[in-house]
Amino acid sequence: VSSYSKSEFLRTLEMIQRHLYCFLRQNIPRFLDDTCKHDLARWIADKEKDKGADLTDSNRLDIPSRLTWEDISQYIIETFCIPTLGSFHFRSFFTLKRADGVVFSIWCNTVEKITKRLIK
Repeated sequence: VSSYSKSEFLRTLEMIQRHLYCFLRQNIPRFLDDTCKHDLARWIADKEKDKGADLTDSNRLDIPSRLTWEDISQYIIETFCIPTLGSFHFRSFFTLKRADGVVFSIWCNTVEKITKRLIK
């Protein structure tokens, strides 16, 4: 049986991934209206209950006991987003600007690229 110890790089990468997941998940409601916020919160609670994760203060931030980011983003896209007739003019996601002036969709693409580079 071989064993290994995690390098400093791997420990740092895991910590960054955990913080990124928590940051993204925590900030989802900022971009949803009240109806979508409540619907998403209910869906997440139901899915985590079905998963059998008994969340306590000690394991609340453990990623394995939570839903994956892919599941959450897929649900948001399928439930709250609608296709348009080819124009992004009416899609606030593509025109919304952050406080620093960066268009939100461009910021999301940047975060996604950084995340993909970190995973590789």
